[in-house]
Amino acid sequence: MKSINRSSLSQNGYTELYKIDLVNNRKELIAVNVFSLVLLAMMAIPGFFILDGYRMSFLHLIALIILIFLYIPAHELIHGAVIKLFSDEKLSFGWRLAYAYCGSHEAVFTKGEYIMVALAPLVFFLIILSALQVLLPAMATVFYITDIVNVSGSAGDLYVVWRMPREKRRDILVNDTGTDMRVFSRCR
Repeated sequence: MKSINRSSLSQNGYTELYKIDLVNNRKELIAVNVFSLVLLAMMAIPGFFILDGYRMSFLHLIALIILIFLYIPAHELIHGAVIKLFSDEKLSFGWRLAYAYCGSHEAVFTKGEYIMVALAPLVFFLIILSALQVLLPAMATVFYITDIVNVSGSAGDLYVVWRMPREKRRDILVNDTGTDMRVFSRCR
C-alpha cells in the first residue's frame, strides 16, 4: 500500500485497534517464548528418533553453527524483501532481547500483505531446508536442526498472524516496526 503510511493513517480515517508488543508486553513475551519451546519440542523429539539421535561429526557441528549464524540475518532480509514489495518506506533492522527484527516505522500493509510479510521467511526456509535434507542426506541432520531453529524462531511471526482480526474486514492495516505491531481500522 504505497499511497498511505503510518503518519497519514488518522488523516485517512484510521484508528488503532490494538498493539502487539513482543518486547515490552511481558504476557506476550512469555506466550511467544513458550510457544517457541513447544514448536521446538514438537520437531526435536520426533527428529531425534527419525535422525538416529542427531549423531553428527565435528564438521557437521561446524556447518550447523555457520548455517544458523547465516540463517538469522537471512530470515530478516526475507522479511525486508517482502516489505519492499509492498512499500517504499525505509526499513530498520536490529536486535532486541532475544529477537532479531526487520520493520518499518512508516510502512503499512493490508492484512493479506502483512501475513505474507510475516510468513515469507518461515515458508521459504521450510521449502529450502526440506529440499536440502532430501538432496544431501549426509547433511540431513544439520538441515533438520536448522529447520527446527527456523520454525521455533518464527513463533513471533506465527503469533502475530494468529492475532490478526478474524473478520473479513477489508479496512485492516498493519504497521510493524520490528518490535511491535499495530493494527488499524477505519473509524466507524
